[in-house]
Amino acid sequence: MAAVGGVLLGGAVVSVVRNRPVRSTAAGWPVSRWWRTRVTHPKAHEDDTSLGDLVAVLDAVGRAMRSGLGVHAAVRSAAPSGGVHRHDLETVVGDVDCGVPLATALRQWRTRSSTPGVGLAAAVLAFGLHTGASLPRAVDGAAATLRERLALLGEVRVQSSQARASAVVVVGAPVAFTAVVAVADARVPAFLFATPGGWLCVAVGVGLEVGCVRWMRVLMARAGMT
Repeated sequence: MAAVGGVLLGGAVVSVVRNRPVRSTAAGWPVSRWWRTRVTHPKAHEDDTSLGDLVAVLDAVGRAMRSGLGVHAAVRSAAPSGGVHRHDLETVVGDVDCGVPLATALRQWRTRSSTPGVGLAAAVLAFGLHTGASLPRAVDGAAATLRERLALLGEVRVQSSQARASAVVVVGAPVAFTAVVAVADARVPAFLFATPGGWLCVAVGVGLEVGCVRWMRVLMARAGMT
């Protein structure tokens, strides 16, 4: 049991340090999966997907406008490949088809979406409509900005991998130590799980672990590591 626990914890640390997907380190799969889905802020990974899809949308819109399509037609052509933004783009197109001005539909998209990058994309398209500026060039510039932001987020996570690994060790070490001691001395599990004092120790330990995990998440979120 102690050996299995050490392998799982070690595999999780290797997986986090190397910043590789959970499936790349089979030994640490259970622990690293729990860490990435519960301890590491899941919204960060959703933001990565959203930014990537938004970049693809802007690239598609830019190509369509350079081929001679207007903004409405370009957005319509890019909607099917919009990924997580497909529904919002189809809503914009549908609103315009129902008589809503395109600038208003874009503003509504920006208002109802809290996804990073949407405000920039909608603002660029609306800005071109009001000013008559070169929309393809502005859209390409917005796509480049979001692409740089996505790359920066990835770089921050790579550079912060050591801090994440340290957090894994801090959270997992008490559990691993308890398992080793319980295997070495049968009196330990008998005390922990068969006496009121042991139950109290377990409850306090679990509470401290939960508090540690939450505090780690707060610190990492503030530092932009998640």
